[in-house]
Order: sequence, then structure tokens, then C-alpha cells
Amino acid sequence: LSFRTIALDMTTKDGAMSSFLTSDQNRKGSPNENYAREFMELFCLGTAAIDGTPNYTQADVQDLARAFTGWRLNQTPGSPGYGTVSFGGSSYFDAGTKTILGQTGKFTAAQAVDIVLAHPGHAPFLIRKLWAEFISGPIPQASLDALVAAYTAGGSLRLRPVLRGILTDPIDREMVRSINEIGHLTGKLVIAEFAENQEIIQTLASENSDGSIHSFIGPPGQPDPTETILRFADTNNFKVFLGLYM
Repeated sequence: LSFRTIALDMTTKDGAMSSFLTSDQNRKGSPNENYAREFMELFCLGTAAIDGTPNYTQADVQDLARAFTGWRLNQTPGSPGYGTVSFGGSSYFDAGTKTILGQTGKFTAAQAVDIVLAHPGHAPFLIRKLWAEFISGPIPQASLDALVAAYTAGGSLRLRPVLRGILTDPIDREMVRSINEIGHLTGKLVIAEFAENQEIIQTLASENSDGSIHSFIGPPGQPDPTETILRFADTNNFKVFLGLYM
């Protein structure tokens, strides 16, 4: 699963996101900056780099919002497409020239997403956030560099190599967050299997009546403890995990 897929889908397909961050109100001639701002601040860049250098300006937010216009949320209860997002065409999309993070052009939503994800601050920002979900201490620079390289290799922005790197990083195991700290079923499964604690794994599996956890965590004695989260990272449910914790 690529983070680019997640970023583009939540911009152009996610009805809940459209409603929650009011991107359904973002249209040509009347841009709504809410989603564009949060896209950079919460999901992709953060407001500033570690040294305090701003990652974007208000002008970037304004033009990113313009690039994100055109996507309409069906809010008619009972209609076949209720709750879905679709492109509304030229009546809603601002096709004019925009300048986003130093690049100028008549950008669409997909092109604007790519510009944000190409920002040098994106990979370190995302990796630090993922690291903090599993490890209590700050990420060592060598680990950050290695994970950034894995994430950006070939421009793929794939999450699986990053999660494998985090879960197999040679850190003090006492720094791994406890089950209660993570506080999410997926997090519990990750730590349980990482610790090779089959008793916890089977207890958690028995909590799920439809058996989906059994198929997810695999049989007892799974040889590679990272496979739990890695399998999860290849599913659309990972978007929910990111939404809850990021």
C-alpha cells in the first residue's frame, strides 16, 4: 500500500473526510481552505521542520485548496450514490494557474497531492509519526535516514518497508510501547505477536466472533513477528488506522 494512494483517496473519494473537513464546500470561486490546511499540517508535512523552518505558507494553503476544488459529496439521503464523492466538472473545479510549494501550473488534485508528497519534509514527518505509535523514545537519526530511504525508494512511498523497519529496528525493547498505550486492536496484535506471546494473540483472536482476526494473525508460531502489521499495511483498513492515530 502506497501512502500516495491513501492521500489521493482521502482527497477525492472519502465521503467522511469530505464532510468532516468541509472539502465538500470547496469550489471554484469560493475555496474552502480547511481540508487543504489539514492535509499539509496533520497528514503530510507538519507546520514546520525540526529546525523551525516553515514547511508551507498561507499562499500555499490557498492554492492547494484551489487545486482540490471540483469534488462533490452526494448528500441526498436515499439516492444510490449517497455519501460518495465524485468530480463535478468545470462548474466546480478551478482550472486556473496555482503556485504550490514553489511549483506553478494549472494543477489538478492528483498533481497537487504529488507536489506535497515530494516536499523534503514529508517522509521524515510521516515516519516520525509512525515511529511514535510503536516506540516511546525519539527516533535515532540513523534509523530515520534508513526508513526515509526505504519509504522513498523508487518514488513508491510504500508503507510496508517502513513498518518492517520500525518493528525490526535494533532499539531497546523496553522502548516498545505497551499494549495499553497503543490502545487499538491492531496495535495489540502487533505487540503481542512481536513479543511472540501466543496466549495474548489467542485471547484477542477469540474476542472476534466472525474469525477474521484468526485469518489475519495467522496460526500460532508465526515465524516472522512483523507479518501481522505488514499484512495489515497491505489492506484498506490501514487507512482507518492512520486516520485514528494521525
